[in-house]
Amino acid sequence: MPSSSGNTTSSDGGGTEWRSPFTADFEKLAKETLEKWHVPGLAIAVVDGDHVVSQGFGMATLIPDNKPVTGDTLFYAGSTTKAFTAAVLGILVEAGTPLLPTSSQGGSGSGLSWKTKIADILPADFLLSNDDNAWATAHLTLEDAVCHRTGLSRHDFSLARFYGSGPERHDATIQDVVRSLRYMPMAEEPRVKYQYCNVMFAVLSHCVEKLTGEWLGDTMRDMIWGPLKMGSTYLSLEEAMETGELATGYYWSEDRSGLDGDEDGQKGDEGEIPPMGLQEVSGAGAVISSVNDYAKWIQCLLRESEPLGKGVHEELKRPKMIVGSGRGAYDVPQMYASGWFVASYKGHRVFTHSGGMEAYGAEVYFFPDDNYGVVTLGNTAISSNAAGEILLWKLVDEKLGIPEEERYNWEAKWEGFIDDLQFKIDHAVEILYPDYKEENKTQSALKLESYAGTYYHPGYQNLTLTLGEDGKTLRSERSEFTWQNKVELEHVSGEYWVLYSTSLKAPGNMAIDGIAAVEFRIGVDGRVSKVGIEWRDTASGVVDGWIWYDRL
Repeated sequence: MPSSSGNTTSSDGGGTEWRSPFTADFEKLAKETLEKWHVPGLAIAVVDGDHVVSQGFGMATLIPDNKPVTGDTLFYAGSTTKAFTAAVLGILVEAGTPLLPTSSQGGSGSGLSWKTKIADILPADFLLSNDDNAWATAHLTLEDAVCHRTGLSRHDFSLARFYGSGPERHDATIQDVVRSLRYMPMAEEPRVKYQYCNVMFAVLSHCVEKLTGEWLGDTMRDMIWGPLKMGSTYLSLEEAMETGELATGYYWSEDRSGLDGDEDGQKGDEGEIPPMGLQEVSGAGAVISSVNDYAKWIQCLLRESEPLGKGVHEELKRPKMIVGSGRGAYDVPQMYASGWFVASYKGHRVFTHSGGMEAYGAEVYFFPDDNYGVVTLGNTAISSNAAGEILLWKLVDEKLGIPEEERYNWEAKWEGFIDDLQFKIDHAVEILYPDYKEENKTQSALKLESYAGTYYHPGYQNLTLTLGEDGKTLRSERSEFTWQNKVELEHVSGEYWVLYSTSLKAPGNMAIDGIAAVEFRIGVDGRVSKVGIEWRDTASGVVDGWIWYDRL
């Protein structure tokens, strides 16, 4: 399915006349949408029954290459990877894959099932924090992990590029990520609440590799990508870069100082973001692909065809956990199946998942009862998800014949998302410390320089705080973590502080900024002994829990 910017190519399986949805009006809307959201390039593929069409909009790489996006341009696909991980597990379950001899069931002759306990596959690696969660360690299953009901929160800021110290220091492995979970606080009791968790999909990746004896990328290629002829899909950054088709990632940095601006009054600047390493991300979000390849994946899901068996298709789509009480665009609250969100839109069943990385965004939707699906891939963080969803739903509403007045306003949704995040950053103190009153503020017990130093947590590793240039703040650069960020601590009262987090690679990109509460503790010797950070996903407000670093 070759395509290029400004042109479309479709497959016509039935020989009947079929019109591409990429009309002149749609191309105009796409251009305006990318400009508004500062997205250099976006690719879209549509699957409509036997018809497949793709088109690129904008640029895959700006100056000096000026390379346009096509249907074959490669992008990071982020968390849409989870559907492949779930599908591989489904294939292994359907095949009755034998458990390892080291598992508690190893000698019973039983095969793999969705009810198989994770600890039976990873007895030496899978351990959750403290004695209170011994039950969770012993009883959590593959199904619990694949639908985000383990009780563990995101803990994305714990993911690191390296583990160990001194001569033991090494590049991160999936085993390192899994073993770090024993130090992470649980956010909820298991099986009582939906808690989106990337690191549990790292656990599932490790499970697959233990069961198959090979790297997850090879398994995905053998079981899914190869049979579907998805020859441009990778779980390796290095392999993707060798093709020369990987789109360059960009950021748009909002300049809130008001010093200069562009013609439409939106102040800021754009820049390139170096490619993000993927080894430790694995089955949680490491896929790099094109919309043309993803169209083949959508066709498989719509047709419920091989290489996935009927039972696998059914299991992947079976709702397992309610996501929340909100409805948004949908008729009912969303559910989570296995690597897919499930909902109903105007009576039409829909499965969807988004993906986001440091400089890329993905949106995948399919409507099984309408034999219809759309995928978008773009080369900015957050804003390409906004542009992708706005354009995707324009196509969906047109396909389903939804009257203009009944359509959900996706642009307003994303504008509200950005405004809400800006509000949280601007009002961090009152959000994190609702009982704080300015008139009751007290000074910190020690001089500012006494708080500088290196602190350590076995799961989140080192945090080195230095004095800020202004002499009033503490700062740290976390360049050796998966999500590279810099943090600045501003004093609130006593030993309580507020943390502001920004991306190291995309300075000033408000859309991926964050906040957290911080507390220092002073020992009996009068010196700082610990610092605690209540890491959180600022956009959703979901808290990972307090992480206590010991002073080294």
